[in-house]
Amino acid sequence: MRGRPGRTPIEAARPVLSPGIVARRVVLGGAPSWVLFNPATGRYLRTTPRGWALLCRLDGRTTVAEAIASLPPPGPGEPDDAALREGLTGLAAAGVIVVPGARLPPPPEAPAGLAMLRSALITRVQLGDLGPVIVRAGGLLAWPYTRAGAIAASALMLVAALLWAGRGEVVASQIARMADPSLGDLTTWYLLFVGSKLLHECGHAAAARRMAAAEGHGIESFPFGLAFMFLLPAPYVDVSGIWFVADRWRRAAVGLAGIWMDLTVAAAAASLAAFLAEGALRDRLAELVVIASVSSLLFNANPLVRLDGYYVLADLAGIPNLQARAVAAQLRFLGLVTGAARPQPRDWPLAAYGLASLAWRFVIFAGVFWLAARVHWTLAALVAAVVAILYLVLPMVAGARALLRIGPQRPVRATLAAASLAATAAAAALVPVPNWTVAHGIAWNESVSLVFPRADGQLVFVAPAGAGGGIVLALDNAETRRLREQLALEAEALAIEARRARAATPERIDAAEERLASVAVQDATLAAEMASWIVAAPPGAAWQPLRAERLRGAWVRRDEQRPLGALVGEGPMVIRLVLDQAQGPEVFDSLAQAPDRAIPVRRRGEARPLFTARAESARPAARDELPSPALAAPNGGPFALRPGEEGLRTAERVFELRLRPDPPEASLALMHGVRVEARIPLPPSPLAQQAWHAARRLFQQRLGA
Repeated sequence: MRGRPGRTPIEAARPVLSPGIVARRVVLGGAPSWVLFNPATGRYLRTTPRGWALLCRLDGRTTVAEAIASLPPPGPGEPDDAALREGLTGLAAAGVIVVPGARLPPPPEAPAGLAMLRSALITRVQLGDLGPVIVRAGGLLAWPYTRAGAIAASALMLVAALLWAGRGEVVASQIARMADPSLGDLTTWYLLFVGSKLLHECGHAAAARRMAAAEGHGIESFPFGLAFMFLLPAPYVDVSGIWFVADRWRRAAVGLAGIWMDLTVAAAAASLAAFLAEGALRDRLAELVVIASVSSLLFNANPLVRLDGYYVLADLAGIPNLQARAVAAQLRFLGLVTGAARPQPRDWPLAAYGLASLAWRFVIFAGVFWLAARVHWTLAALVAAVVAILYLVLPMVAGARALLRIGPQRPVRATLAAASLAATAAAAALVPVPNWTVAHGIAWNESVSLVFPRADGQLVFVAPAGAGGGIVLALDNAETRRLREQLALEAEALAIEARRARAATPERIDAAEERLASVAVQDATLAAEMASWIVAAPPGAAWQPLRAERLRGAWVRRDEQRPLGALVGEGPMVIRLVLDQAQGPEVFDSLAQAPDRAIPVRRRGEARPLFTARAESARPAARDELPSPALAAPNGGPFALRPGEEGLRTAERVFELRLRPDPPEASLALMHGVRVEARIPLPPSPLAQQAWHAARRLFQQRLGA
């Protein structure tokens, strides 16, 4: 390695180990390793036995080249001479070694753009040392990690589960309340998160001090501060001192300590909430339970991200730097293309872990993208740009650099690999391929007549399914019958009064007749209502009880939204498709170019189409309601309803496209109301454009057509 002007090349430097460096030998996965601690910086570093042997040879008089030359050849899995030289540069930057009277070249830095992006994603700001607090309150904070404390915490979790068993309605109401948060709710949740996170981190520190003491070591310093993830601050405590603990099970216990603290807090909050009446305090405790338990198990316990579960897995598997090794294993598999490297048998599980970790990261970023899209599409585009740069652009740049490095060694393979990658990228961005979209809808019999309860009453008769040609449903309301009887008596009395007025006091005739006419109107209204109690099937129609069968004998209210049943005639069937804001424009544009196109239709979940259909009209018509509740998200459909809406009103405007089966008798294979899917061809477009449209349809909430 060549040095810059005024700097000593690392090979010619004569470094020496900094004073005060503490070293300890530990075994990770059956392989020995050395952990170094620099009291001046408070940093812990790990090196291999060969790296430690090199550090022991650095006395300030021997050059790095001479010290490396005196080492035995590297064994399997040990760093080679080039890796040792690069590692020494990093150790010098960390203050582990010093070179009196000389300046070493700085370690290689990441590109400025990548460093800025990483800083925007994750940044730590140290605020102080939590060691004195942990020392004074260590007994209380470490209580859940003692044998008695663990038993008590487990019992508390069991009690909380028993207290809430059988109270599903209360739990469901809390979940429904939290499903549509306000800005004030989000602020409260964030404050609860900060508080629970602080206890979580203190749990790590208390457990680390306890486990280190079990091996005769003392950890007195616990730097703490704020970690900014996507500009949101959260407290953190540095427990790197646990690397001095040799037993992997003790290190894993420290990794699980924060999750155990979260579950203990959640159990205490749930137990307290079980004894409280409905109100603000119980709501806050329910939110604390979700934040401290669900989020902890979903994120902290997940080994696919660099949080608690990741370090527990790395400790138990004995694989330090698990994520970096997984990336290296993936690169070795990619090296098969260029011949630069060959994967080893142990690389298979590492590469599989790396792929799973990458997939989970995409899931997390997809959730962030979705939340950003709910705020503003511009913010979602910014998140998408960051993800594209981190996981597409930068890996492609790294791959290009790798090809440039191996080019002089294997020019033919490097050229072929570069040409293949370039051709693949160009094809994805430029070459049009067949395109289509799948629209959801229902089969609709136009002769169907829905039967709604037009008045309050008791459901006294429900005909069996398939009945026709007679009465299929009947209601009764004893109160309405009594009211008609009272009106009949009142009408008789008014008629007698009118006859008397005609004979004695003619001036009272008009008033009596007006009252008699009013009673007649009321009686006619009640008579019409009673007539609606009886529903008869017209000739050729079949009765299908929907809700009526299970409501037989029950009291039903007037309802214009939820039908009791349906009368199905022999009329023509039509396919009613619903298109979202992204599908609508491209589908109608495609049909405008080919209005007579045959569109295959299939039952939902089936692969083979039942028949083809043709569009009635290619003119877009926006609407706010679904043709059937079966298409709503609460019922398993793809369309979200407005918050608090239980009917058919959608969260955003949709389009309806009506298809006529061709030939019409082909629709006999479907029943009215069955969910269907139609595969609508679209103009060919490149794969990259199709992927972007699919992501936009998946996440966007408000997009004008």
